[in-house]
Amino acid sequence: MAAPLPPLAEIPPAAPVPVRRLSYSALALYGRCGYRYFAQRVLGLPEPVIPPAPDEGLGPLEVGDAVHLELERPDGRWRDLYPNATEADGERIAAFVAAWSDCALRERVDGLVHARPEVPFAFEVGGVLFRGRFDVFGREADGSALVVDFKTNRLDERVAQEVMDRTYAVQVTTYALAALRTGAPAVEVAYAFLERADAVATRRFESDAAGALEAELQEAIDAIRAGRFPARPGFQCRECPALDLLCAGPRLEWQG
Repeated sequence: MAAPLPPLAEIPPAAPVPVRRLSYSALALYGRCGYRYFAQRVLGLPEPVIPPAPDEGLGPLEVGDAVHLELERPDGRWRDLYPNATEADGERIAAFVAAWSDCALRERVDGLVHARPEVPFAFEVGGVLFRGRFDVFGREADGSALVVDFKTNRLDERVAQEVMDRTYAVQVTTYALAALRTGAPAVEVAYAFLERADAVATRRFESDAAGALEAELQEAIDAIRAGRFPARPGFQCRECPALDLLCAGPRLEWQG
């Protein structure tokens, strides 16, 4: 008769994951896939380097950056940063800038008190520092804040408000809380989707919403600190540095 095996030693609980700084982009990454957040933000795996194809021009992020630079200061300096831009890139960037000129939201921004572009912000929730930057920040006559964010991604047939609410919820929460922390009695967060001049989405928050906004961020902070990093296979797997290294990606889904 075989001797009984000794009981397995109890596995000690994992130490809390240190979280000192976050941004809306980090929380958005966590929302898309907790394991990718773990791979990149905790383990430090770098983004995969994807060399651009010859004569292909600028990628979506580069186009967006160029548009932001031109809207901040229309002096064409984006061309110095992106000398590989094609003629088609220049036309796309010019079209985005023109859409803002024709946007009804532009008139409202022009009427704000002390409206400024590229305004940095920082605030703390649960011992975690959040940093970011408003594309445009200004005050209404009653002291309410207006935050404008420019988007250059494609809408196609989608409705701007639905895209704002579904895709950018974390960013909206972060922007709204940052603005309310300035003492504003209310804040309206407005997204200008520059694919079309009329594609504007907005959400308004009164000052009493600050507690609920903080709770949303705190919930995500607590999940990260507790080490909850669920894998969520999807489109985001394509450029994940953990794919086929630490994670099977889409093959995690049950087949059948």
